[in-house]
Amino acid sequence: MYQPSIKALPEQPFDVFLHKGGYWLTRLDSKPETYSQLMFKSWLEAQIESQNFK
Repeated sequence: MYQPSIKALPEQPFDVFLHKGGYWLTRLDSKPETYSQLMFKSWLEAQIESQNFK
């Protein structure tokens, strides 16, 4: 099963909103996390942290 690693929501950049679920940052457990995946996840976490989402 999927388990969330980020427990916050990013800032909504536009006024338009249509709730149809959510976004998931996923990877296969059978493969190691790549450098690019790690950098993107780190960037995303930093963006969330800078918006004080908790």
